[in-house]
Amino acid sequence: MKIRFSIGVIVLSLIFSVFLFTAWGAGDEKAKELEVVYLDVGQGDSTLINTPGGKHILIDGGIGAGSFGSEDQGKKTILPYLRSHGINRLDSVLGTHPDYDHVGGLASAVRAKNLTVGEFLDPGVAHPSRGYLDLLNAVKERPEIKYRQPRAGDILDWGKEVEVEVISPPYLMKDNNESSIVIKLTYGDVSFLFTGDAYGSAEQLMQSRYGWRLRSTILKAGHHGSKHSSSEGFLRKVRPEVAIFSCGKNNNYGHPHSEVIERLKAVGATMYRTDKQGTITITTDGKNYQVKTEK
Repeated sequence: MKIRFSIGVIVLSLIFSVFLFTAWGAGDEKAKELEVVYLDVGQGDSTLINTPGGKHILIDGGIGAGSFGSEDQGKKTILPYLRSHGINRLDSVLGTHPDYDHVGGLASAVRAKNLTVGEFLDPGVAHPSRGYLDLLNAVKERPEIKYRQPRAGDILDWGKEVEVEVISPPYLMKDNNESSIVIKLTYGDVSFLFTGDAYGSAEQLMQSRYGWRLRSTILKAGHHGSKHSSSEGFLRKVRPEVAIFSCGKNNNYGHPHSEVIERLKAVGATMYRTDKQGTITITTDGKNYQVKTEK
């Protein structure tokens, strides 16, 4: 009887140990996911990246107060999202270029009292708009924030689990949009291309410099789906499986333009739009990915 009881205890202990190991393993796998959140900020851009290693990166911040009759997307959308998900540090904040629909909401994020920021990156375009100057002042108000201007070929340290390369600009180009910082992030077999408002010469230079290396699983379509971005040649190199349009409902620009939609159909991309589906979240373990929409 004593032996039988001991064996039973041993068996139960083994079962419990296997359960704990399985549960721990499942949690460990979940912790290794990369999450990319295309925030619905109306007619603008803002993307939050949560890396497998626990880093948080914000690319652009939507429109600031007083522009296009809109509220400050930093206060309205970005900060509430960060708070609701327990994020109190941004390891990197990146303004792709100084247009107000991309950097207007970043000043509020940088100034937030309960949010620390590691570094701020932008292309360094001379652009004396009120919103952009306000953002630069917000960065200067916090001397602990490192400031730098990345260029094509630079490798960004967003954790050892991911590979992050600056694809553009190689130098400041003729206008704000063409000087947009373009980032390619790779996690295992899944890659993301973040394009800002790059178009024209910027896309041509990326094609000639990188060729097939532009190939990416998920593309944030340039310039909110403007016909001047996402050229046929560029899309043939990228060949995305998924394309994201960040644009406002019934926007005055007609974004995304029908020409771009047709080009993306031609390369077989599945399209998602923040104006119709709200915030779009993509998670991946480096092999497979899932797309979740708010609406």
